[in-house]
Amino acid sequence: MERTEIEFQTVLESGEKLSLDEQSLHNFLRVVKNPDLEEHADQIDLIYSQISQISLPMSGIDLIFILKKLNLKSLDLQYNKITDFFPLQTHYNLHSLNLAYNGAKNVKDFIKCSQLQTLVLNMNQIDDCSGLEQLVNLQVLNLAYNQFKNIYPLQNLINLTWLDLQCNRFKDFAPLTQLVKLEALFLLDCQISNIGFLKKLVNLETLNISANQIVSIYELHFLTKLKILDIYSNQISDCNPLSGLQLKRLQMNRNNILSVDFDVSELIHCDVSYNKIADISQLPKQCIKMGQTEQTPQEALLLGRLQTIYKQYNWLQAKRRTRSSMKLSHKKITENISNNLGAQRAAIQLILNLSTELFRAEQISQ
Repeated sequence: MERTEIEFQTVLESGEKLSLDEQSLHNFLRVVKNPDLEEHADQIDLIYSQISQISLPMSGIDLIFILKKLNLKSLDLQYNKITDFFPLQTHYNLHSLNLAYNGAKNVKDFIKCSQLQTLVLNMNQIDDCSGLEQLVNLQVLNLAYNQFKNIYPLQNLINLTWLDLQCNRFKDFAPLTQLVKLEALFLLDCQISNIGFLKKLVNLETLNISANQIVSIYELHFLTKLKILDIYSNQISDCNPLSGLQLKRLQMNRNNILSVDFDVSELIHCDVSYNKIADISQLPKQCIKMGQTEQTPQEALLLGRLQTIYKQYNWLQAKRRTRSSMKLSHKKITENISNNLGAQRAAIQLILNLSTELFRAEQISQ
């Protein structure tokens, strides 16, 4: 049975010994809002052999005395106001550490945690990553939304498979060329103009280089394992380098793309909105969705894997083979088509949102 706050306080005030295993420690730290932990530290007996992880996001509790007593492998302290991580220097066996949304300004307090495999430090105030080069066992590293000016120490972290550096201000990406085991890389809003450094990262399956100043994506042609690609909000006009890739998800909205001229047979989600596309003939011929719409069972048979395509705000010219007339309003067109698809006789509802597109429809007789 879980103890209440009053029960915990009563035990502390009585001077009795309070034995806490992993679950009761979590309960204790959650219900006793602001105990004077230093005063009662000697009363708290932590069964450290059974406590391997602590997760206390947004707790606001001073855990220094607890950290000194434990031999933790996993520690989650995100959303606190921690600026001093000195106590962590004695936790040599930590495998996972989450200190996101705190006030960290450097990483030197973690360099003795040599067994770390996962380190999450996003949304802090770190401007120098010196010391991270010693954490050679790291596989997952999140340094997003900090103030880094260079990432040279990262080139030693050759075991990284997942790296998030988005929204930082370093300019030299050369150290990343050494991280050939990377499977996921996030570089959104990093002021990138040249992606030559990506050429060697052939194991990438997920890549986000959105919101940069990229014009050419030639190097992506070498990343044959890519499944998820986000390149929205750049200055890309030619997407031909994507030919040969078997992408599942593609976000390339808000670019200068003129045509979709690559294989989309494996795509499940595609966003090409806010471009200058006038021809979508390379997409599945029956792909008629404009904007975000739900797929009917009949459409699913025709479209194969592709479930969602966003293509509003383009320069599309639609041609429809039919003997009947087509009426266009300034808002929405809804019309049932039944005998137009050859062997596929099932009715498909065609919904075209024309409120903000440059659109011209032609009737072509068979």
